[in-house]
Amino acid sequence: MGLIISAQMAVLLAISAQLTIPIAFVPLTLQTLMVGIIATLLPFKLSGISIAIYQFLGLVGFPVFSGGQTGIAVILGPTGGYIWGFYGYCWLVHWLLANRLQPRLSIILGINTVASLGQLLIGTAWLTVGQHLSLEQGLLAGLLPFIIPALLKILIVGLISQPLLQFTNRYAW
Repeated sequence: MGLIISAQMAVLLAISAQLTIPIAFVPLTLQTLMVGIIATLLPFKLSGISIAIYQFLGLVGFPVFSGGQTGIAVILGPTGGYIWGFYGYCWLVHWLLANRLQPRLSIILGINTVASLGQLLIGTAWLTVGQHLSLEQGLLAGLLPFIIPALLKILIVGLISQPLLQFTNRYAW
């Protein structure tokens, strides 16, 4: 059952990657919205499997990455750090939500804010180093344009996830 749910979440993640707004190095997508939902609703093992399935599909040629991209160049390219950061996002949500079966909306929002910032910082560091940018250039290209969209996505994550947590037990799988 868990693997089926993880595969379904990977498909939803792939769909969310296709909704893009190009911005310099890194496009704005709905991927982190879906990662937040996956991380909040599923235990870490299943959320990690969802991300791994998504990455595997992209590596073997399915056009699942933002804008229909595919291949190892995406995973290792300028935006690869944001994709690798999905694991950090999931881990932080799991760790901070541990033993909270029915967290309040404010808790979900706070935890996803911390996790989203962590994911953005991983991606920004990867972008900055990989593109030989100064710290200022890296922050301007890889972090600052995504703060307000991230906060909006986090609000949506909370509004979707909090009611759904009533029907799931993140630790039963």
